[in-house]
Amino acid sequence: NIGSLAGASLPLNAGALRSSGLELLGSGLGSVSNEGLVQVIGQLLRAIEPAGLKVDAEAVPLTEVESAWQRSAAERIVFTL
Repeated sequence: NIGSLAGASLPLNAGALRSSGLELLGSGLGSVSNEGLVQVIGQLLRAIEPAGLKVDAEAVPLTEVESAWQRSAAERIVFTL
């Protein structure tokens, strides 16, 4: 598993939790609800253009998947509905 290279368990002194504002939060997909994940991804996608970022991708209708699959494109192909 990624994230457990040091081992499956973490020894942690209980005093660190009592005397500080330390919080533990997972970072895997199970640590965030599906609704929360969709919301944040939407915010990220809406921020791309105002931030001046460009996504090098070619939009191809899904109906053209067979022909698009056969060619070698320099840009990433994104199939659209």
